[in-house]
Amino acid sequence: MKYLSLTVLVLSVAFGVANVSAQEADPIDFEKIQQKFDEMTDKEFQKIDTNADGEVSLSEYQDYIVKQTLEGSEKSFAQFDKDGDGIISKDEYTGFMSGFTAKIQEAIKKQQQTKS
Repeated sequence: MKYLSLTVLVLSVAFGVANVSAQEADPIDFEKIQQKFDEMTDKEFQKIDTNADGEVSLSEYQDYIVKQTLEGSEKSFAQFDKDGDGIISKDEYTGFMSGFTAKIQEAIKKQQQTKS
């Protein structure tokens, strides 16, 4: 039940339908959350269904996955390539990974502090 409440809270914040403060939470509007989710789902389906026939073929799905993968790789590459020269140097790579590890450690410490 704890995870369900957390999931609902995260979805509410992500969809911007609930304002949550440290002291008090607004009632969660599940219908509005479902409506936003349905809208997002419809938009995503339309992106995949490139011939607009109301169905997604294997070819359309594969094209979509490839496109998403390429876009994701471009974004992640840009995170590593700090100087924007189109090349990831060893220093850029290790610097990014060190920063990433530090963020994970910080998140774990915060989680442990809230449990204490």
